[in-house]
Amino acid sequence: MYPVNVASPVEWLRTDSIAMFRRAAELCVELGAELLFLTSGRGYENEAPDAAWRRSVDAIGEITAHAGTLGVECVLEPLQRVESNLVNDSRTLAAMLDEIGAANLGAVLDTVTMAVAGEGVDDAFEALGDRIRHVHLIDGRPAGHLAWGDGELPLADYLSALERRGYDRCMTFELFGDGSYARNPRAAVEQCHARAGVA
Repeated sequence: MYPVNVASPVEWLRTDSIAMFRRAAELCVELGAELLFLTSGRGYENEAPDAAWRRSVDAIGEITAHAGTLGVECVLEPLQRVESNLVNDSRTLAAMLDEIGAANLGAVLDTVTMAVAGEGVDDAFEALGDRIRHVHLIDGRPAGHLAWGDGELPLADYLSALERRGYDRCMTFELFGDGSYARNPRAAVEQCHARAGVA
């Protein structure tokens, strides 16, 4: 699905993927972007998961170390099982963050990935605490990247839980799930803003 894979057993793909993220950290500096988003990649389905996990940890460690020299903060996003076989929920995300141990690496709470994993906001905070540094507030059924109201997730409840947990960082809408969004993106974003009460 993705043109990059930091956990790939194919050496050239893994090397090129790490180089791409290192360059992305440099672009963050040039553009004044506050966060570099990372994903764990995936291993082969027929290989021992520990091998892919090790490649991912090593690669993300290298990327975050480079980003740290530039003053760039990174966040690692869990993915749905169809997207990755490594980090799919808050517990595996916490384990990878712990193993990498980089001060400039935090977590993304993605509402769709969270719902698909059978978790809620409180589960994510129990596992990750203040390491949650960004939220993808998106609707789904439960999967998808839908505008608020086009899916079935309790986004208003999620917002209340985030407020109760003291979350005060950025949230973004991640809209890919419907071809109409590409043809008329403003309507989808305005729909999300209206439902979220954003002026």
